[in-house]
Amino acid sequence: VLYQKPVIDDLKVIAVNDFCVENILFWESFIKIKELTYQCLTNTGEFEEKKPSIKIESIKTMNKSLTGLYSNSEHRNSKNYFTPDDYKIYDIDPNIPLDSRLVPYYISFYNAFIDPYGPVTVNVSSDIASNIFKNLFNNPTVGVFDEAKNDVITSMFLTLYPQYINLHFNK
Repeated sequence: VLYQKPVIDDLKVIAVNDFCVENILFWESFIKIKELTYQCLTNTGEFEEKKPSIKIESIKTMNKSLTGLYSNSEHRNSKNYFTPDDYKIYDIDPNIPLDSRLVPYYISFYNAFIDPYGPVTVNVSSDIASNIFKNLFNNPTVGVFDEAKNDVITSMFLTLYPQYINLHFNK
């Protein structure tokens, strides 16, 4: 269900009304981080070998999206439906060391969603946040945010999904 753009859009509306939109923004940004990680590991997209380095504009764009400044026009040309198989290629071994080219993206993600003073901090336990901080700044791997992702998905399932079901199936 979380791979369907219309569902995510509906969940955003519900989340805004319940003051928990940070979970949806986290999920969307988590997928973007996984896409970038895959591109980096395969030298495609943003990380093609012919490109000398990541442009500062790319990092600014990622920072903008990470703080939840999405525009409708940004998604006009995107697919409305994804299957979990579309994202299977992003199932990357979480223990792979983080490539230095990805560090700015991962730090931006941390600052936006995990840092207690971030603009859209998600509600994860202090133990999880502490582990992420320790791992990100000492021995980062591509799976550093996976435990937080699991917490956020559980939270969305318990809080937003029942309202989504109610909205669409109990009219």
